[in-house]
Amino acid sequence: MKVWEGDKQWSDTFIPQIKRALGEHLIVAGNWQQDCKEASDLLTFKLGEFRVGCRIRRNHYLEKYYQEFTIRQSRASGNKTEMEKIMEGWGSHFFYGFANGSGVSVVNWFLADLNVFRGHLRLNPQLLELRGDIPDGHGTKFYSFFRSDFPPEFIKASGFPYVPLPPVPVWRHPDLSL
Repeated sequence: MKVWEGDKQWSDTFIPQIKRALGEHLIVAGNWQQDCKEASDLLTFKLGEFRVGCRIRRNHYLEKYYQEFTIRQSRASGNKTEMEKIMEGWGSHFFYGFANGSGVSVVNWFLADLNVFRGHLRLNPQLLELRGDIPDGHGTKFYSFFRSDFPPEFIKASGFPYVPLPPVPVWRHPDLSL
């Protein structure tokens, strides 16, 4: 099995969780009128075609890179990358998250609007130079962006935010000497 196939097989195990997370944000409860008069307990936004690219990173990257997200810039094979497809206009949204420590669920995820992403990069092309050329050691390079590189409307939804906490000091009563 090729490395890509193994990575794809691993990341695909998260698709049911991603679908549930998206449902939480794309399906809303109807109001009284819709419920009682129009037989509509739940509603979805009128989406048209909603294309979501997904990327799940392994947990050991979470603590260091929890405020960043990566998109493939180039491949040794020369095959078209995610960034090329995105900038060509493919995809409407991007789901990005990290696997938990046991690698069975998604933590610290966000759903981003790729139209905002594309528009912001066209207005700020220096970000591509500033955030690009990050090698993975296997002939692939990535862009590594900070969420804060983009305007607030870029993030449409998020869940389980990860914020590293400083170590908690152990409190000892002053009258006790241990």
